[in-house]
Amino acid sequence: MPAHSLMLLFAGVETTQNLIVNTVHALLSRDLWPAPAAGAVEEGARLAPPVLGVLRRATRDVVLGGVSVPAGAELVVMTAEANRDPARFPDPDRFDVARRPNPHLSFGLGRHYCPGAELSRLTARAALAALLDAFPRLTLAEPDPPWRDHDPIVHAPTRLLVTA
Repeated sequence: MPAHSLMLLFAGVETTQNLIVNTVHALLSRDLWPAPAAGAVEEGARLAPPVLGVLRRATRDVVLGGVSVPAGAELVVMTAEANRDPARFPDPDRFDVARRPNPHLSFGLGRHYCPGAELSRLTARAALAALLDAFPRLTLAEPDPPWRDHDPIVHAPTRLLVTA
């Protein structure tokens, strides 16, 4: 049990930090600052998620998009792409803090749903609300920040320079 708790702690810290910075970047780069924290965090999770995909193993032979996938094959399911599906999300490339419903897959689904999803949401909303209160006129000081490039799944800037 302690190993599982440590995994949750470390997995949740980095992803929540990245959710916050990705959401701030998304808002600032679209001139949407300030915005309601709750809607901004959900839309940030959908449109600028900290994790672009998840590793899954096929439990049986299946055909996906015309491609045969044998049982036991490992796949990377790109949930970030599913979050932009125009059949599921009207105007999927628009950052819409009022989007309702917002059934994104950034926290997983079913038995693979993130056990820390609600804590991550709560933390990100509190952090964003505090930033909005303290810095109502926040702007990007660097329009195109550098992004992590050593991990194809984790998505976040390596820095986000802002002015208040």
